[in-house]
Amino acid sequence: MSYHQAYEFLALTRPLDSAAQASVRAVSSHGSVSPARFAVSYDWSELRVSANDLLARHFDLLLVRAPGFARLAIKVPAALIDAATEALYLAEDLQVVTRRGDQTLLSWQLESDEGGWVNDDEVAAEASDLAAVHAALIAGELWPLYLGWLAGLEGFDDNNNDDDDESEPPVPAGLSADDPACRALAAFLRCDADLVAASAEASPRSSPHDQQSFAKAWLAEAPIADKDAALADLLVGGSGEALGDVRRRFALDRRQALAAPAEARRSVASLRQRASVLRVARKNTEAAEAARARAAHLDRVAQSAPALLAEVLRL
Repeated sequence: MSYHQAYEFLALTRPLDSAAQASVRAVSSHGSVSPARFAVSYDWSELRVSANDLLARHFDLLLVRAPGFARLAIKVPAALIDAATEALYLAEDLQVVTRRGDQTLLSWQLESDEGGWVNDDEVAAEASDLAAVHAALIAGELWPLYLGWLAGLEGFDDNNNDDDDESEPPVPAGLSADDPACRALAAFLRCDADLVAASAEASPRSSPHDQQSFAKAWLAEAPIADKDAALADLLVGGSGEALGDVRRRFALDRRQALAAPAEARRSVASLRQRASVLRVARKNTEAAEAARARAAHLDRVAQSAPALLAEVLRL
């Protein structure tokens, strides 16, 4: 390929040991490799191995950017996104779920006619921000899939869209226009911020106290043998399988407990209408804040007029 492209691989659940780092270094002679990251960019070529294979073997998150192209892929345990869940949040050509044994790769791919230079440092910072999306998926949250569905809708501001009569999928817990992880993924997917805010109004909420209470109740019912195995795994730094299995079961049960009722689903048209209302309110608020800021600035200038005039005469 004849354009600049940057790859960012992140190891978020387990750092790369020396053997894994050596294996990754063999992929590229000029890439940067550490226990937590592999970063490499190309101008006249591309990665010599399958990015998906490298992600599946060693990493948890991959971000690729090139002029007019972007791809984000996140690896999670297969049990967290089954076929039924995938079907609820279909977004053809944008959101892709690929199963590889006990792993699932959830990826989003965007293309546009826009060019422009890709800055490697900005790609690294963006990948760091998107790491929180992986944490949410590992915790069993489904709002990243909902955002993928939302980004796959037709133009937000167009009239008479073919998908207006469709119903939204279940709105997962944790979807919030103010959450940094949600904002990071919405920005990557180029989701309209007001549409995200409208969608998030139906997202079930739970306080940290509620979450802790649920966790305590869940642990009280969990088999003692499983809890002991997970604790031993944590204490001795084992393979992580026992601890991971308990975490996955907890995540799935918590997801079920926080699921929104089916009757709460809205049409795409009503989502767009609500987003329009929120957009007008946001713009009015921004205009009022800008007017207050300008009035305050003019007051400061008026109060310092004698000093300003004296400075002008001096100059």
